[in-house]
Amino acid sequence: MELIPAEELTRLKAREVAHRKRARDKGLPVEPVNVEALLMLQNGKCRKTGKPLIFSASDTDRDAGKPIIAHEFPLGAKRSPGHVVGNVWLWRNDANQAEARIETSDIAHGKRVRGETCRPKQSIPSRPNPWPPKGSRKLPSRRMSR
Repeated sequence: MELIPAEELTRLKAREVAHRKRARDKGLPVEPVNVEALLMLQNGKCRKTGKPLIFSASDTDRDAGKPIIAHEFPLGAKRSPGHVVGNVWLWRNDANQAEARIETSDIAHGKRVRGETCRPKQSIPSRPNPWPPKGSRKLPSRRMSR
């Protein structure tokens, strides 16, 4: 019995290898993850939404129900457990896109709070004082002469 079509299995395995490499480059813990075992563990449903995963024959990865490999704790987050069995799941593409919007917003907020997006303050050049030193010159008064 074939759980996943051959093309989909090849695509998911290639993505799993790419995620492993990315985690290794970041210095995070890495374990190989079996995609078919994940599917059986999740009963063919998305880990995030509980909706069924759809294995279509289309070439595009943009299908809403198409399964992708996702990390519950993103690889870029502080204290990420890495690409390990407890952190890797199959999600529907639409669930991953919704989660990515939230993460992108949170990451940008953190950068703003830490001051990483601000330009360094530049000092304002000082101008010379246009007024003469005190007591050296009298300014004309406002009084009108009669």
